[in-house]
Amino acid sequence: MVLCNVYGGVMLVKEFKHSQGERSVLLLDESGMPHFYANLYCTIHIRNTSQSVSTMKNILSAIRFGYQCFDKYNIDIEARFLNKNVLTVQEIESIAGDSGIPSAALSKVIHLSNTKEYGISSKSVAKVSTDTKYTRLTYIANFLEWLAGYLNAPSFETNKMVKALRVRRPKRKRNQSDSVNELNHKALPESQLTLAYNALKTSISNNVEKDNAVHIRNILIFKLLHKLGLRKGELLSLRVDGLNYDSIKGHSLKIRRFHDSKLDSRNKQPLVKTLERDLPLSNELAEEINQYVLTIRSKAKPSKKHPYLFVTHKKGKYWGAPLSIASVDLIFTQLNELIGEKIHPHQLRHTFNYELSKLFDKAEVPFPEQQQEDMRSYLNGWKTGSGTAAVYNKRFIQEKAESALLSLQKSGKN
Repeated sequence: MVLCNVYGGVMLVKEFKHSQGERSVLLLDESGMPHFYANLYCTIHIRNTSQSVSTMKNILSAIRFGYQCFDKYNIDIEARFLNKNVLTVQEIESIAGDSGIPSAALSKVIHLSNTKEYGISSKSVAKVSTDTKYTRLTYIANFLEWLAGYLNAPSFETNKMVKALRVRRPKRKRNQSDSVNELNHKALPESQLTLAYNALKTSISNNVEKDNAVHIRNILIFKLLHKLGLRKGELLSLRVDGLNYDSIKGHSLKIRRFHDSKLDSRNKQPLVKTLERDLPLSNELAEEINQYVLTIRSKAKPSKKHPYLFVTHKKGKYWGAPLSIASVDLIFTQLNELIGEKIHPHQLRHTFNYELSKLFDKAEVPFPEQQQEDMRSYLNGWKTGSGTAAVYNKRFIQEKAESALLSLQKSGKN
């Protein structure tokens, strides 16, 4: 088992890796020891039902927040349940009210009973999103329902307590993804895409006398996200042995699931959430990948210990190790600072699907709609008929609808 970081006297959610490669998370108490009840609950109801590590982390983070609230109001929740008592209505109201406060700020709020003395208003405390509040109260209620039953608290009172927590969850906004502004910003406009590519290419040409490994890797990462529509997890799960370089039959790249691989040294393992598939590659793109492997990746000698395609090129502790999710995020942060724009990796997946829609539309022989959806589902790794394809086709549909409306207006007679 591999744990990381220092505890510092607060409850922390920590990711770790078993010797057999399985990833998991633990809630550690103030002394750095695993929290018994929270981790038992997570093991029984989350881990044993094969839910993802990210789900486990979110649930334990919410439980940790709940214990911060208990500490704030001097509630020994285990003792309360053992004594056949539950949370009062006032305590439930207080916890529900605090659910809108960032976890890091909650401990500060505890000490601000005299706001005039500190010159701080409760209105100055930052707020979290409605979804975060809803999720926190949901997970806290679920945990308390289990904990009360485990400690034999009265079932009738427990049910009232859990119901009271759940009814205080905020209403979640529906169809947020349908807003016009959000649709317009998912796929990148051509100008923004060109700006990004030019900046990435310039970073290589400006460093001809230096080691260009990082810059060459970064532009290849950007291209694969854009040209293949990959998710970050899929990108970082790519392996050298997944490249089929065949000039006769055609080049291809394998998208495979390697969950809990012993070969992956990353504590936070990037995961392929979609279906496995083989994606065809153009001669140009296949050659770029091949050259990266032969002339760039091979120079990072520790990379020979694992098969993952993208590695860290900066010499040090992680030299040659599989590239992390945080590193990809940093690449885009630096790119955004360079071009003065805001581009997120997942936008390139939307851009890929937008360009795919335009390609279908320009075909001399139109593709039937069902065939288009099936093709899009395969390329993106979605189950046929799942309806996910429509989500990534919204911008194109919007443009076609607007064009049709303008044509209708022009064709009308006064």
